[in-house]
Amino acid sequence: MSVSNTHVDYDKALDKWKLTRSAAAGVTLKDSREFIPRRTHEEDNQYIHRLEKAIYTNYTGRTLSGLKGAIFRLEPRIELPDDMEFMRDNADGAGQSIVQVSKYATDEVMLTGRFGMLADYPSVEEGLTAEQINRMGLQPHIATYTAESIINWHVHVHNGKQHLGMLVLKEQQQIHYDEFVWDYVDQYRVLRMNDEYQYTQQLYDQDGDPVTEEIVIRDAAGQPFDHIPFHFIGSNNNLPSIDEPVLYDIARVNIGHFRNSADHENNLSVHGGGTLVVSTDMSHEAFQAANPGGITVGENAGIILSEGGKAELLQLQSAGALREEMEHKEQMMVQIGAKIISKSGGQRTAMEAMIQATSENSMLDTVVGNIDEAMTNVITDCRRFVSSTEAEIEFQLNNDFWQDTIAPQEIMAMIQGYDAGVMPKVEIVRRLKDAGWIQNDALPEDILAAIDQESPL
Repeated sequence: MSVSNTHVDYDKALDKWKLTRSAAAGVTLKDSREFIPRRTHEEDNQYIHRLEKAIYTNYTGRTLSGLKGAIFRLEPRIELPDDMEFMRDNADGAGQSIVQVSKYATDEVMLTGRFGMLADYPSVEEGLTAEQINRMGLQPHIATYTAESIINWHVHVHNGKQHLGMLVLKEQQQIHYDEFVWDYVDQYRVLRMNDEYQYTQQLYDQDGDPVTEEIVIRDAAGQPFDHIPFHFIGSNNNLPSIDEPVLYDIARVNIGHFRNSADHENNLSVHGGGTLVVSTDMSHEAFQAANPGGITVGENAGIILSEGGKAELLQLQSAGALREEMEHKEQMMVQIGAKIISKSGGQRTAMEAMIQATSENSMLDTVVGNIDEAMTNVITDCRRFVSSTEAEIEFQLNNDFWQDTIAPQEIMAMIQGYDAGVMPKVEIVRRLKDAGWIQNDALPEDILAAIDQESPL
């Protein structure tokens, strides 16, 4: 077997990932051939014209934006030790912050139900001291992988627990030919647990030949990792098994809606224009003499007919079943969770709106919890490259997807709780920030410090 071989579950999921990504990105005319089949005996020009008339409304992409907006309505809560503070602004080693990495993860889980993060460290020569490495300014980072790049894996049982034993990651390596010309070629990164149960890495080229030795990855204390520091994020759980894309059902209906649109718009084009039918007993020469401009239709236009002649406009009705089916699919997408495409009008209480989105919120809660867990774990693994001491690490996305409100009575109750010594002042500030009463991006601790430094009015 080759390093480029793919897992059987990977092969089964590829079509779903492709469909959901296409639906969210917006189907172009070039892509539409994949989703709108050609009819039997349909000529090339007829098929192209039908494709050109189809209208794609990107409900899937709008839903993705809406759901991500609900999660990131409020800033994540991030607690890092001093030696990992650099990750706030550069978590992936390429200038992306922790928040940006988490937004990327959110997009991917919505689209494919799968995302991966590897705690990694730049390669250095063996034998260097910690002081020498520190002088080089090297830092650990989070390497991110989409579902399509996680091509193979193996789980085994060790000490009564399931562990990731092998993982193959498909990467793109940049090849420069000169200053202006470059290309990308495939390479494969294989993560393993060896016979001594030590975590190793090895690179293979696009032909499947190894280009490096199998290297044991060690932490800041020089000890091998006893696990592969790769963390999956799924829509159901964070196991290596593949979960369903969050937006797959909406994407399928969205593509069906697009397919109906092609037929609906073509039907309107064929039947929408009227046909003028003229009957007369005049000879051709007499008709031309009476109507030198020919037959024209519209305002300030007319024709001359002989006695008993008749002219009528035939207007065929377009089929209503297609329009009804499109409206039905729109309602299906609303029911699945696309609140942002629901029709306006009609008053709903906040409770009714929340009840309507209960299933969607439940899925969002799961996704948020999975991202929180994986981000915390991958940052913890990254810190092992820096220090072997224990430290408090917390990453928590917002799970309050609705605009919060605080009544004045609740604020007074919090103040009374502080006066009674049962509620910390920092928690009051955090609550006011979450509800939007305090419009400040700083941490609650920093806001309190700034307040203490201000002079009284």
